[in-house]
Amino acid sequence: MASKTSIANGALVKLGQDLITSITDTNNKAARICNERIDNCKEIVLNTSYFHGSIKRTKLAALTTVPAFKFSNEFQLPTDCLKLVTVDPENKDTFYSLEGGKILFDGTELEIIYVSNIEDFNLLDPLVNEAISACLAYDIAYLITNDNQTSERMQQLYERTMQKAISANNRQRRRQGFEATDFLNARLIGGYATTYPKPTT
Repeated sequence: MASKTSIANGALVKLGQDLITSITDTNNKAARICNERIDNCKEIVLNTSYFHGSIKRTKLAALTTVPAFKFSNEFQLPTDCLKLVTVDPENKDTFYSLEGGKILFDGTELEIIYVSNIEDFNLLDPLVNEAISACLAYDIAYLITNDNQTSERMQQLYERTMQKAISANNRQRRRQGFEATDFLNARLIGGYATTYPKPTT
């Protein structure tokens, strides 16, 4: 079972440090440092690609407030949204604007697919969790070891692990129906609802 403590211990092993019993142990320096930095590292990794375990889709209702001009309605992003994958996925050329945590759009309802800042590490592929662990090891390396060479090695490890996680994730992803010569399709980042892989949760 993957957890914050197991992810932190993965980072500490990479740094040649003793394991911790709990990431919430305030009497342990390594645990305190890991607890402070692990959420940031998770968000960095999840923001890097579209990992299946972190993908969600939802329908948003228009807010009572409206934009000052140009768009007819605005929609509040979900609180767990790290980044958008697709807005109004059934349409090829949706016109919208992302401003101040809201989506400005002409319509009373809006479908979105997004990367969620999930809390359950078990929803992620083991390679993604390993990437989070490597990111954490790189992030805390100097604080824990006071050694720049170790920090550099952890950076290289993190980059290699991220590439493995992204490659494994992409091999499971269904081909998108983009045409290379179609600029409108090429600039979409998430494809259409019928072709984008459904969340595993």
